[in-house]
Amino acid sequence: MPTIYADSGDGWIKSSSSGHSTWAGARDATSGDTPDTNDNFTSPGAGVLYGATKGGGSSYTVIRAFFFFDFSSVSGTVASGATLSIRGYTSTNMAANSARIVKSTAFGGDGGTALAATDFDAIEGFSSGNDMSGNVTDYSSTTIGTWNTSGFNDFTLNATAINDINTNGYLIVCLVEKGFDYDNDDPASSGLWGDRKIGITWRDRGTATAPHIDYTLATSAWGGIAVNDVANANIKLINMISKSQITKVNDV
Repeated sequence: MPTIYADSGDGWIKSSSSGHSTWAGARDATSGDTPDTNDNFTSPGAGVLYGATKGGGSSYTVIRAFFFFDFSSVSGTVASGATLSIRGYTSTNMAANSARIVKSTAFGGDGGTALAATDFDAIEGFSSGNDMSGNVTDYSSTTIGTWNTSGFNDFTLNATAINDINTNGYLIVCLVEKGFDYDNDDPASSGLWGDRKIGITWRDRGTATAPHIDYTLATSAWGGIAVNDVANANIKLINMISKSQITKVNDV
């Protein structure tokens, strides 16, 4: 099965290293700190940090991870059943439902620019004050329960993700913590005190452990049709183009 690896510019963004005084301030920030895109692995890679300040107030930080996958070199149509795999590193205070993947417009929306601080909220459909369920564009129905810290965490890509790959030639993904960030649930109201975060192994560490998408190509839609009275089974190329890459012949 062929594989596409994440671009080496993958990385994570904190809403603020110094923290925000409110949950809304941290989660709904339109810009974060300078992205970290130069690590082999990090803890955190995504999550929520919540604690007390010296003055007795609260401090919130939200962290999101971003990945760009370039499919422009792939000939043919990617079929359903593709899987995005992210190798874990560490896990802190993570209960069930730890992570989701959603559509992002980071990296300039097409991979043309590096990850930027203003990409923190670059999630299609995201809006301040609202949870992500039913509002953002999910790229998988998979919710990782216990984050695997020594192996890969697998997300089966849905039809929306597959269509974006085939239409755009790339896929831009944001990984978010599920219980608080995705659900827009203030940690203070849920009894969390301390960090809730997952670690990630990044592309910079090498392809053996890099975030990647395994995929297959769809078979030709005209598999049973003869061309110029030549049986389809005997055809390999038409005008030097592989049969597997052709969906129509003379608009038929």
